[in-house]
Amino acid sequence: MDLPVRFVVPDLALLSIAQHPSRTHDDLRRTRSLDGRHLGGGAADELLAAIAQGLDLAPSGLRLPPAHELDQPDRAVATLATAYVAQRAGDLELDPAILATRADLVEFMQDPPQGRLAGGWRSDLVGEGLRRLAEGQASLSFDGHGSLVLEERSFLSIDRSGLRSGSQVDP
Repeated sequence: MDLPVRFVVPDLALLSIAQHPSRTHDDLRRTRSLDGRHLGGGAADELLAAIAQGLDLAPSGLRLPPAHELDQPDRAVATLATAYVAQRAGDLELDPAILATRADLVEFMQDPPQGRLAGGWRSDLVGEGLRRLAEGQASLSFDGHGSLVLEERSFLSIDRSGLRSGSQVDP
């Protein structure tokens, strides 16, 4: 369909189904955020089949996403990375979720980088910039016109409260 997943089935509906799996068409119709446009054309039957298949899985057959917890410095990197991805997506006229999700960013921040951003077209579009940002080789700044730009890092601090030995400051 070449659409973000949330346009096919809203995130809130997926969460609701995960918490209270629907077993009938009536259950699906009562699912929050699902309506006729999401359930037409056989989609309701496909959803019910997928739910049944998931419920029938043995615990050993579950494929859960990695549970990477981010420490405080990595949260800051993830926040900057999210802003960078959003800017690149806007520049490319893409939905940011197609380019990279928060989970993609967390996977990419592993050592070594993993996931969809570590290779392929996503890596070509944002991977190198994200790597440089995470390693402190690049920084994000406003371009003066409301957009963000990834720049070579100067290593010159202008935050007087956060000066470290050897930091240079503009007067």
